[in-house]
Amino acid sequence: AFKVYLFFILYHHKEIAYIITSYKSRNNLSPYVEARLSKLRFVDIIVFVIDATSEEIGRGDRIILDKIIESKKKCILVINKIDLVDKAQIAKLIELYSNEYNFQAVIPISVTKNKNLDVLLDEIEAHLKPGPAYYDTEEYTDQTLRQLAE
Repeated sequence: AFKVYLFFILYHHKEIAYIITSYKSRNNLSPYVEARLSKLRFVDIIVFVIDATSEEIGRGDRIILDKIIESKKKCILVINKIDLVDKAQIAKLIELYSNEYNFQAVIPISVTKNKNLDVLLDEIEAHLKPGPAYYDTEEYTDQTLRQLAE
């Protein structure tokens, strides 16, 4: 199953809008994900999130990485779930992915432990161009509660 969410946050009084896509298939991407990846030329920065427990670049991640390489856009590599692996595994992934693309930054994070999330937001903010505010400060997503609960 594939889901897309549009969220935005205020960070240092700046509005950051982002799209989260997820897919369950490890073998291919849905047409919707493919369509989103074809629009990479319109983004300021790509944040590519991988799982720290990965031993190699999986097929789905390879497809996305190839699209990032093709786009030649600035990209931050985020290694999530670092609380589940040792530092040697993180170093191995950093080397593996850094040999594939010149990332603006590589940031290991743990969402569940709230580790390095501020570093990630600071790095994203550093690459954004100034622009108008599109959303009210009290809005956090375009999704209904029902959609978020699904």
